[in-house]
Amino acid sequence: MNSPENYLELDQWIQLESIGSTNDYLMQGSQPPGTVVTARKQTAGKGRSGRSWRMGEGDALYFSGLFQWKDSPPRPMFSLAMGLAVLDALRFWPGRPSESKDLHLKWPNDLVRKDANGLQKLGGLLIEGRQQAGKWQTVVGIGINWSTAPEYSEGDALKPGCILERGQTEPGAMDFVPVLVENLNARAASYFLDATRNQFVEADILQNRVVRLDDSTVRVRGITEAGELILDNGSTIGDSSRSLSIVWDD
Repeated sequence: MNSPENYLELDQWIQLESIGSTNDYLMQGSQPPGTVVTARKQTAGKGRSGRSWRMGEGDALYFSGLFQWKDSPPRPMFSLAMGLAVLDALRFWPGRPSESKDLHLKWPNDLVRKDANGLQKLGGLLIEGRQQAGKWQTVVGIGINWSTAPEYSEGDALKPGCILERGQTEPGAMDFVPVLVENLNARAASYFLDATRNQFVEADILQNRVVRLDDSTVRVRGITEAGELILDNGSTIGDSSRSLSIVWDD
């Protein structure tokens, strides 16, 4: 078992008007473990594999939280558990959007909505870590399109979407932070349990679907203990930078 030594604390919540990247703010700063930072605008947001993160012009969630571990980094399933925490928070929040039942995860770190028109990407997570004073610290970064979505770009794997319905402005993204922190802490405390993998499989939109991987098609059949996708050709995928898309007419 490898639980955090320090969890996220709302009394250590730093609210900024604008920042380059909330993850960089914690990764490059000296804030104490448990710090939560949010910003109303982010000018240099980061995605996985060095990609940039684009958001809409309206209300958005730019969030990072700093966990600390006593001896060693968390196991790989921690990052998938953080995605489940976001999904938990949106589904069970009293102020939840009416379409929260249509929300899913897309391995490894995307928050998506499935409707009659296909998938929309609403947000994503970026997990980073560092050694600090002999302890391991993990920064959990979360970006969610809240009231608007950026325009579709040719490089987008999925059409961008947002949490709120068109024309809706309430509840605001900052109203969501306390319940998000509660669920991140709960998942951090239990991420190593077998239930985490089973619940991610249930939430992952890729499971039991035919996907295009590079120049071939395969079916996704599960998740390993290391958080890798299991494919029906006997191989696994742990590299999230590889090109992977759903074949909708399977």
